[in-house]
Amino acid sequence: GGLFSSNEVESLAEPNDDTPISHRVIEAEDGKVLYGGVFFAYGSAVSYWFTPNGSRYWKPIVEDSVKPNMVARYREWEDVVAMYESYGEKCGFSTRLGTVKRVKSIITHRNEHGVKAKLCNVTSMWEIYHFEESHNHMLVLSYSRDLTKIGRKLDFATKEFIHRIAGGVHDNSEVRAAIHKLCFDTTMDTQRYNQRVAEFNTDYRVPEFKTSLAIEKHCAKVYSQTIFNEVRKEIQKGLLLCVITKHAEVHGVKEYTVTHIDKNSDVVNDFTVRVNSADGDTTCSCNSWTRIGYLCRHIFYVFRYTKVEAIPEKYILDRWRREVLPKSVFSIDARYGVDNSASAVMRNELFNLFTQCVDRLNSDPDRLSTFAEQLKGLIEGVMTGGAMTRVNQRL
Repeated sequence: GGLFSSNEVESLAEPNDDTPISHRVIEAEDGKVLYGGVFFAYGSAVSYWFTPNGSRYWKPIVEDSVKPNMVARYREWEDVVAMYESYGEKCGFSTRLGTVKRVKSIITHRNEHGVKAKLCNVTSMWEIYHFEESHNHMLVLSYSRDLTKIGRKLDFATKEFIHRIAGGVHDNSEVRAAIHKLCFDTTMDTQRYNQRVAEFNTDYRVPEFKTSLAIEKHCAKVYSQTIFNEVRKEIQKGLLLCVITKHAEVHGVKEYTVTHIDKNSDVVNDFTVRVNSADGDTTCSCNSWTRIGYLCRHIFYVFRYTKVEAIPEKYILDRWRREVLPKSVFSIDARYGVDNSASAVMRNELFNLFTQCVDRLNSDPDRLSTFAEQLKGLIEGVMTGGAMTRVNQRL
């Protein structure tokens, strides 16, 4: 609970000045609470308190009828979510799904980050067994709740109103074109930024390995950082949650029955992985390769069983590779408003040439080392003012 109940708030004097936002601070000396108060704003009331160790808490002050009913029963979990979202909308916070607990693949407990419910074995209805009123973050005040996740969902009447007042824009082609260009430029700028962040993470972040398998290290060499993270999950889950329960060979095709279990060791399903000994074609009945474009955990487990340490080239799509985009896409001379003087153009070309060489030799340490030694020779000639000779040694 908090410092103040609804009755205690009613006993406090409402702000009588012209400022719509005001506090009434009440100190406490019980050793548990350092200080606290009630925050009034445009009809909203929130109690807050700070503990001696610096923790801060806020609790919405609303009628008891608005709060989740601890004795209510709900036929569906969605009814619990709808009730708590309605409570959050009135109090000024957004809800999000939490953890779930399963017993033999059946969900028995769910958490909505503030309210916990369990499925009754007798009535098969959801019962709330825990409700936390306090929050460790400030609540959204009433005049700003149109900016919350729920508040941004416009009803039909609001959409119709916006459409009517914007009717004049449809008749002005210049305004309409400017709006379209602004939306397009904003979207493209965001896309370019995200692409550059992804390229940087792929080139410079050290991959984190979850297993000691060689095939995981091979994935880090061929895939971009984002796709590597997804494939790494499949490799790890194949190692932990899959087991071969049947093995047979028919007309040169090896068939493996891979049993998929959950973290409680309960069987989820059985999948069939087929490996053609002649051409190495590998398929799985889950069709993950066809749907997504990278191999599934069931195939990775078979690869581990058959000691395959690298993904076959046929199963590495070009769009997922590290070098899918040439570095010239991000070159300086491809941007607007750059220096086009002779020295600047030559400097940009040097940067691009160096980047191309490093990208080409990145997966070959021996050739990369030779390139570094040759580059040191050129740099030494530049620094000492000596002659710079052409490098004839092939990498």
